[in-house]
Amino acid sequence: MASIQKDTWSRRFSQKSEIMQLPAFVLLCAEFPAMRQFLESQASEMVRSAQRTRTGTCHSYVVHDGKIGYNRIDTIDTRSAYGYETLFAAMKENTAAQPVVVDCGLHLR
Repeated sequence: MASIQKDTWSRRFSQKSEIMQLPAFVLLCAEFPAMRQFLESQASEMVRSAQRTRTGTCHSYVVHDGKIGYNRIDTIDTRSAYGYETLFAAMKENTAAQPVVVDCGLHLR
């Protein structure tokens, strides 16, 4: 799943069909045929979230101590997540000079 997420971000996919053609996605569906409909819905959500993150229409976030965080009243919460948006925000902000990690349980593999 991690390679599918990375490809969705780095290859700038704009349609679910692009994800569904990835060898990793085809293999995943072959291994878990009963989950195909769920996996396809996740592909759609990945595309939407990646597009929102690229265009800045995702949930407003900040990079705080090397993590993606969200303003909560008078603090920054780095333990909350907005699904793939948080994952793609980390990918967007991650640089060699300032590494960013996702610390919110999105470790889908």
